[in-house]
Amino acid sequence: MGKNGAALRAAKMKSTIYSFTREQLLAHDKKIREEFVEEYKRRADEYINEEWERRRQTFATGVPNDDFQVLLSYMLAIPVKVLAEQFGWKPCPKDRAPGRNKMARFGDAVIAEIEGICSNDNRDIMDYCREVYDKYGMKFEYGEVTENENVKAD
Repeated sequence: MGKNGAALRAAKMKSTIYSFTREQLLAHDKKIREEFVEEYKRRADEYINEEWERRRQTFATGVPNDDFQVLLSYMLAIPVKVLAEQFGWKPCPKDRAPGRNKMARFGDAVIAEIEGICSNDNRDIMDYCREVYDKYGMKFEYGEVTENENVKAD
């Protein structure tokens, strides 16, 4: 057949039509979906494991005081949000330039309190919390509670 035969065979390969039954197409679609779900689960598990490892490294340094300080630094975002959203305090400028606002002063005061507690070997956070309760009538407790039962104000 020569050159023409090869060209004819190549042209035929390009225009070959395959027929599939409905069952074959459904089986193929099902297989593709299953592969997608498995890949998605694998990637999600990988992401979750990496995220939990990152958090474990962040919050479990192996040094109790450092672990406490890291947790506290994250927890302090709560009063900032409450003061801004529920009490109308203006957000702190990101550059914390001179002439700072009430939120920046609050942050500085909180840091000073924390440093005062941590720098005194004769004080701990539990004593500090008891003192706050005695002086200001506010105590926060952890445990199984109902609505607003964990914050006690006398």
